[in-house]
Amino acid sequence: MSDALPSGWENAKIGTLCDLVNGMAFKPTDWSETGLPIIRIQNLNNPNAQYNRFDGEVSHKHLVANGDLLFAWSGTPGTSFGAHIWNGEPAVLNQHIFNVLFDRNLISQDFFRLAINFKLEELIDKAHGGVGLRHVTKGKFEETEITLPPFAEQHRIVEKIDSLFTRSTRARDELAHIPRLIERYRQAVLEAAFRGDLTADWRGDAQGDELPHSWRMVDAVELFEEGPTNGYSPKAAADGQGTKSLKLSATTTGSFILNDQTIKRLLENVGPDARCWLRPNDILIQRANSLEYVGATAIFDGPRNQYIYPDLMMRVRIPSPATRMLFWYYMNSDIARGWLRDRPPPIFLPIAAH
Repeated sequence: MSDALPSGWENAKIGTLCDLVNGMAFKPTDWSETGLPIIRIQNLNNPNAQYNRFDGEVSHKHLVANGDLLFAWSGTPGTSFGAHIWNGEPAVLNQHIFNVLFDRNLISQDFFRLAINFKLEELIDKAHGGVGLRHVTKGKFEETEITLPPFAEQHRIVEKIDSLFTRSTRARDELAHIPRLIERYRQAVLEAAFRGDLTADWRGDAQGDELPHSWRMVDAVELFEEGPTNGYSPKAAADGQGTKSLKLSATTTGSFILNDQTIKRLLENVGPDARCWLRPNDILIQRANSLEYVGATAIFDGPRNQYIYPDLMMRVRIPSPATRMLFWYYMNSDIARGWLRDRPPPIFLPIAAH
């Protein structure tokens, strides 16, 4: 592909296309409750930011009208810099913002905004100052080149970019719904499974509200080889050097997560014979948390006898792998979680490690 520009296009320095007018240097003592709003950088980046106002004489060059192109040239990279089209009432411009004045019969203000923002990283690289606060000088800004197509093509480019951005925004909004749809589908599958519907064809039964004739209701405790047993929660500390204990966040999702954010160090060392040591395939159930997480169940798959669990969890052990997985699925279904939410909370008493 050739690097040559399309016919009629040109590279031009920003300074040859416009005049730049910097805003006024207002002091807090200049602010008032009435008068023209003062456009500060936060008002460009946050439409909900409050305005300070100025009720005094203002030079015409510092006045901003609806549709003016403004460029914030000072602040924090990633949050402050950028070109914006003012869409508001008449206002007065604060310092650290240029009003970009140009011939609108030759350059579309929407295209100019996009072209400047396309060069934003290059401009920030040229900016003076430290990591936290930097500023682009007028000279550096004016020397920066943009690519300028013919006027009619500028409008077509803006329309195409707006269309693509609209589709991108719509796609992002739709993607945001996917986790909820997946969870809803997951819960529907679990509900059908524990109603017997998923295996109705295999059994030759009709689907319905009643349990299949070969099924029976059992107390969960009948499945347990051991438990339920509450955990142990002695004091922990950031500089603790004692036993490693799980946090609730290790099992809140319904899957076991083991990392620096889901464990804590205790101030004491729990004895090797304590019953709160975990081993692979232990089932952990949250017995106390905010209501939406009560009953969250995960299967421990960490190393044997290296972690204990807190007293806000209880542990059960089920020897059969198939039954263990069936119980895990059931406990993370809306059927079980709803049952737990509808019951009044029991009173839990702390227990010792031994």
